[in-house]
Amino acid sequence: MRSSYEATKEDFEFLNSVLIYQLGRKEADALLNVQKLFISRSHFTNRIRNVYDNDKLLFSLRPKDGRASLSLFGGVTLFNKVPDSWLIIRIKDEVAEFIAKGLSVFAKHVISVNPEIRPGDEVIVVANNKVVGVGRATLSGREIGYFNIGVAVKIRRGINNWQKL
Repeated sequence: MRSSYEATKEDFEFLNSVLIYQLGRKEADALLNVQKLFISRSHFTNRIRNVYDNDKLLFSLRPKDGRASLSLFGGVTLFNKVPDSWLIIRIKDEVAEFIAKGLSVFAKHVISVNPEIRPGDEVIVVANNKVVGVGRATLSGREIGYFNIGVAVKIRRGINNWQKL
């Protein structure tokens, strides 16, 4: 964790509004309700870049659009606190090991998905009731349910790619 400091009330309110807009109220509360919330800022723009729970990265704010990108720790935290989150995509157990290595999720491997998911939404990929990866949906929830071909989720981080969980 590089040059981070404890979040102020203004930082917390800003992060809360971004997360409520993007993920929803339950999900925002789950991610921000931690022991100590630390942030790091860009050296050039002074914008918030990374948000930590103590020394573990919860999520980053993307520079281009300001939206949150979940880390694997953030995905696991969110899944543990809100197991019925609309962001969860459940996949077949037999492909879980490939997703855990960071490979993309194909629509034909999805067991259940919320139809409200939009392309570009942050999602948590779950198999056998365990988080195997986090990434960004490339199809809508309705399309994932109907299609048998195509990439449904581009995995950013699989569970095998992260050592400190």
